[in-house]
Formats: sequence, structure tokens, C-alpha cells
Amino acid sequence: MVHFEEARPAVPKPKERVKANAGKVNAKGSVKAQIRGIERLLKRDLPAGIRAKNEAKLAELQGAVKAREQAEVEKKFSKKYHMVKFFERKNLEKQLKKVKRELETCEDPKQKKELKKSQEQTERDLE
Repeated sequence: MVHFEEARPAVPKPKERVKANAGKVNAKGSVKAQIRGIERLLKRDLPAGIRAKNEAKLAELQGAVKAREQAEVEKKFSKKYHMVKFFERKNLEKQLKKVKRELETCEDPKQKKELKKSQEQTERDLE
């Protein structure tokens, strides 16, 4: 007979959970913490070489934060408009198929030229 206590999986105690998560650091927070640290350091009187080195590092970190934020925004909009892009692509494919069909049946040179132009434009839009 199995006792209830034995059948239950072991749940880590609160102290063990803290220790398990101690090695994990939020990358964004870490970069921002580095920026704050360098900004505090630059408030002091420093030799020119060290100041220049830290200012360069600060600019690099700030650029990394901006790039990450921009990537997050792009990812958000990419998800948001995924369906819209899908429908637009389907409509363009349908339009391209129609233009190709008309191009095959067309015999008038002027109309053929216009259809070719329309086909090229649709193909460019599809890309």
C-alpha cells in the first residue's frame, strides 16, 4: 500500500527555489544595471583615458538597449499584423493568377503591354 506522502513529488522549499534561481539574471535588467553603474562612475572625477573608455562602453550599452527595444516592437507588430499580411498575400496571388490568365487570352498588343506592366507590379508587391 502506497502512502499519500510517498506518492507526491518533492516540491522544493522556498530557500531551495531561491538558490535555484540565483544564477539566472534578467539580461535587460543586467544591461540597464550596467548603464546605471557606469553613469554613477562617470559622475566622479576620473582620468581622461578611463572616462573615455567608460563613455564608449556606456554608448555601446545604450545602443544595445535601444536595439533590443526596437526588436521587441517589431516582433509585437509582426505578430499583430500576421493575419493581415496573410490575406494581402492571398489577394495578390489571386490577382496575379487572374492577370496571367488574361495575358494568355489577350491578343491586343496595347492591352498585352498593360497586362505585362500589371503583372510586374503585382509580382513586386508580392515580394
